[in-house]
Amino acid sequence: MNDASWRDGVRSVHPDELESLRALTDEVFRPGMPELYPHLFNVDNTRNLVVVVEDGEVVSHIGTIRRDASIMGCRVRAASLGGVGTRKSHRGKGHATALFDETMRRCRAEGVDFIHVSGYRKIYHRYGCRYVGSDVEYQVTSEQAESFGDGDIELAAVTVDDAADLAAIYRREPVRWMRVPGDTIFFLGAVALVVFVAGLKTGHSFRKTD
Repeated sequence: MNDASWRDGVRSVHPDELESLRALTDEVFRPGMPELYPHLFNVDNTRNLVVVVEDGEVVSHIGTIRRDASIMGCRVRAASLGGVGTRKSHRGKGHATALFDETMRRCRAEGVDFIHVSGYRKIYHRYGCRYVGSDVEYQVTSEQAESFGDGDIELAAVTVDDAADLAAIYRREPVRWMRVPGDTIFFLGAVALVVFVAGLKTGHSFRKTD
């Protein structure tokens, strides 16, 4: 068996290591993360998936997506950061700090104006992250929905054929990500479809529940 240690270190994940990265996210988060977030975990974005590799195994990870955003007509460069995790057997070694240092270095070098972080951990605060805005969650029962007076509206599951129309609607938002065409396809293909209606300021998630 060949010694894989030559691949060890802090670096971007290699395409042939995506299954090893999947094993990490399965352990730290839940099974199926690549399917839930295909716009993050894909071959074209491997440069932005920064990992620590030990003995040929992905043991720690921070992922980002780089996109331009439009805020009331002003174009800025932004990054979304998430998927931060380390295998339990490899914690306490400073991997997360090393990954954050490398990710921040890359973002500064590439002219990123601000970073949108998913979740909260103390390490985020140490790197200058702060809470901005708020999230609101609503739950509407089928009985409540019957009183809306929208009988002329028909609900239908979206498909890939609707991608162009959805993208056109989204482009009307005054605060939004400057999404590439593939983003809409990724969202439509995800197991749990999350539609960000108001872009950067607030997100509206629509999920069908039984």
